[in-house]
Amino acid sequence: RNTEFTIGGESVPYLGSTLQEGHLVKIAPNGEVEWTKSFGQLMLSGYNMEDLAIDEFGNVYWVGNVLAFFTAPVIDGIEIPMYGNFIQGIIVKINPDGITQWIKGVLSENVTAALSKIDRIDIDSSGNLVMLGTFTGQVDMDGDILTSSGDTEDAFIAKADSDGNLLWGFSFGSEFGRNIVGDIVANSDDEI
Repeated sequence: RNTEFTIGGESVPYLGSTLQEGHLVKIAPNGEVEWTKSFGQLMLSGYNMEDLAIDEFGNVYWVGNVLAFFTAPVIDGIEIPMYGNFIQGIIVKINPDGITQWIKGVLSENVTAALSKIDRIDIDSSGNLVMLGTFTGQVDMDGDILTSSGDTEDAFIAKADSDGNLLWGFSFGSEFGRNIVGDIVANSDDEI
């Protein structure tokens, strides 16, 4: 879209992104809009919000990817380093008042990924985040470098605490085809 819109009487601005923008809206049980949050910026950048989860404290975690060609994307004044890549999987934590707490990506200066996405998220009974995504090349799991098995996408599963600190991560796939991911769920025993 290229204009602002209104939801529940609240105006949601157009931020000027030439590709895609993302929007979150928190609505109270009575139908009133509590807050809106938009993600986007000028230049060739885009924001894909793939999935979200809400913890017992009301914090929102959304996963997806950002695209950037000429400038690093920014969310609430927090720049997301792209390390020469143009699509990066990210996770964003927003508190119950709509304030961004942190943003984590799966790339670093140590990897050579051409593409990375975080597609799904769930929260286990301990409040840890479990995520499912895909990548080609490499992704950085807090210093553990995962490398895809071929030129097509491999999948990864990762678990992090509520501050975004990685607890573990691993990849799976084959060199003979794209590995498609579906969903991720943590059961009451914290099995994934």
